[in-house]
Amino acid sequence: MSRRCVLIRLDAKVSKPWQRDSSGFAHPDLITWAKANRPKAIESLLYIASHWLKEGCLKPTNLPSFGNFERWVEVIGGVLEYAGIPGFLQNMHVVEQMVDVDTPQIEGFLLAMHEVCGHGSIDQRTRTSTSWRDIIDRSSELVGMLPDELADAHDRIGTGFTRSLGRWFAANKDRRFGECGIRIEEAGKQQNAILWKLAWDQEPPRQGRMTLPHADGTREPLAPRTLNQAA
Repeated sequence: MSRRCVLIRLDAKVSKPWQRDSSGFAHPDLITWAKANRPKAIESLLYIASHWLKEGCLKPTNLPSFGNFERWVEVIGGVLEYAGIPGFLQNMHVVEQMVDVDTPQIEGFLLAMHEVCGHGSIDQRTRTSTSWRDIIDRSSELVGMLPDELADAHDRIGTGFTRSLGRWFAANKDRRFGECGIRIEEAGKQQNAILWKLAWDQEPPRQGRMTLPHADGTREPLAPRTLNQAA
């Protein structure tokens, strides 16, 4: 799990750091040195931790929230900051961005859906899955924002994309994305078809770029906030 990883970035400022001349290093053979000095290293760590305890377990500053690991973050972050090493876990978002490619794709697609059709009355903006697929096919912006899973299904010939879209909505319903909390919610049924609603906690900003082309060459933003998707 990415949230259980602590990123340590080493920059040797050279293209092949393993070929550097180690004669100038403080410890040319670091592994051998660490094994030989293990008792002293542990003693030093315990010395720092004991003084942190004597000072009243000073709490670190500006630490991120970390569900189920609050005490661990507080102890490790507090000891490190007491030793003059602040900023524990300040780069945890970098790890998430490195390993999680799906979340940014889904958030971008939902925001693109909002851009195209996230405005107007919910009751007046319902569409069948066939109509929704037609919107995607006619909107190069939406096609370009499809997550990889949906993009693969969209590229295949046939009606499989409609079913893939329904499964994708079901798999991702109620998951909040981004600061605005944009998401897909189930909104009942209509003639045995599930209604899927685009929802959010805060209105996402509209950029005015997503439009739908017409046969006469004109373009317009659409507004079906509730999508009718066959299960």
